[in-house]
Amino acid sequence: MDIVVETAGTLSQSLSALAFGGFAAIISFTGGPLANLDIRQVIGSIVRMKGIGTGPRTSLEAMNRVVVQHEITPVVEQVFPLAKVAKAFAVMERGGYFGKVGVTIGG
Repeated sequence: MDIVVETAGTLSQSLSALAFGGFAAIISFTGGPLANLDIRQVIGSIVRMKGIGTGPRTSLEAMNRVVVQHEITPVVEQVFPLAKVAKAFAVMERGGYFGKVGVTIGG
C-alpha cells in the first residue's frame, strides 16, 4: 500500500503493510499514546509518517449540536464508491473542486 491511515493503535502492522516510500497518517490516540515500533520499519522502507490530531470528543459533540440546530448541510463535490477511491484521490490531487470529496464504504 502507498498510504495507510492508522487509527487503531497497530502502528507496527500498518508500517508493515506500506510499500517502499509509503505514507502513514497516524490519527489521534485511539490506540493509546504508546506504540511498539521497530525503527527499521521506518528507515528501511523510507516511509513518511504524520500525526493528525482530531481534538476532544466534547468539541465534536458541540459542533454536531450546532449543525443540527441550524440545519447546516455540508457542500459535497462528489462521492465515490470504495472501489473507485483512486478517482477520488485524482479529483483531490487535481484541485479546483468546491466542497467535500467523499468515499462510501459498504452498501
